[in-house]
Amino acid sequence: MIQNVLWLALGLLIIASIIPRDNKLKFTFAGAGWGIFSVHWAFQWQHYVELGDYVNVVITIIAAVLSVFIGYVLITKDSRFLRDINGITTSTSLFMVTTASAIGGISYFTFSEIQAMNTWIITIVTDQTVWLGSLFGVMITRLDWNLISVNGYKVEIILACTAIESIALFMGIIASVNAPIKRQASAFLVSVPVIYGLNLIRNLFIVNAYGMTWFGDPEMSFYIAHTVIAKIGALIALFLIAGGSGVVPLMAMLRHRAAVSCSVPAVLLYSSRSFPDVIYREELERLAARGDGLRVVHTLTRARASGWTGSARRIDRAMLAEAGFPPSARPQVFICGPTGLVESAGQHLLDLGYDPSSIKTERFGPSGG
Repeated sequence: MIQNVLWLALGLLIIASIIPRDNKLKFTFAGAGWGIFSVHWAFQWQHYVELGDYVNVVITIIAAVLSVFIGYVLITKDSRFLRDINGITTSTSLFMVTTASAIGGISYFTFSEIQAMNTWIITIVTDQTVWLGSLFGVMITRLDWNLISVNGYKVEIILACTAIESIALFMGIIASVNAPIKRQASAFLVSVPVIYGLNLIRNLFIVNAYGMTWFGDPEMSFYIAHTVIAKIGALIALFLIAGGSGVVPLMAMLRHRAAVSCSVPAVLLYSSRSFPDVIYREELERLAARGDGLRVVHTLTRARASGWTGSARRIDRAMLAEAGFPPSARPQVFICGPTGLVESAGQHLLDLGYDPSSIKTERFGPSGG
């Protein structure tokens, strides 16, 4: 039933996009489309609650409320909202949003809701990820139409790995702009193939990092590659806590952050025995000096050089509170180091009110800071 509601809503939005602006039915069809679209969104939050994905729970609720509001404004033609703002009418903006949603929605839901199309695009992306790996010397084994492996570690290619969401979004935006067909076609050729190509590179990076355990064990490697590095631009803040050689996998994250000119606020709290024991000392100084939001905080647990003005103790609750972000900032936290440091730092963060799901840990033997 919900699937039928979705297609009905998109059909009405498409019709509204085609109807000329001076035809009163444009408002009726657009308003009805948005109203029915709100029903679709209203039923989605339960699915995300079951998955424990509360960010999308909030997003779907907001989408439902926003759809109701747009539908109400268009059907009633409420003059409180349909007015000129800096020479642009609100109705013009709402019709642009309607067209963007119609084209983007049709482009995305065709692949998400129709099984044959879903299988087709996933198969194509799986094929091309394997092909790209062969170009770069990455040995990828094809196990099934949507299943590949590197070094024996299996990865399933799903719809989210195809970039269809981003492609649909750009197609909707391009189609909604009042421009000649040639310019719209040029915009499509400039954006969509680039998005698709970058997505294939992203897939290859993730499966290789996972299979070759670049960042510790396989699970941590996948998490860092997929959730952090591949999505680093979407992070709010990054809090890295290292002890001794535990800085090595975290350094890979900081290098990638610098390479993509990311300005996400980041803090590295690094515990070492002595100043000469600080790994990557000069490189960390250069990264911190870039002025792009990275702050490096050192603490020494044993020998302190003459003139040392930094912390001179093991990482404790007060140090974490002072050096890190407030829990309300919802930073992604990574702790890597000896077992004692990892366990104590993790417990201190929980005591400070950090979300347990935002804390990822990797530990090793007794040596370290």
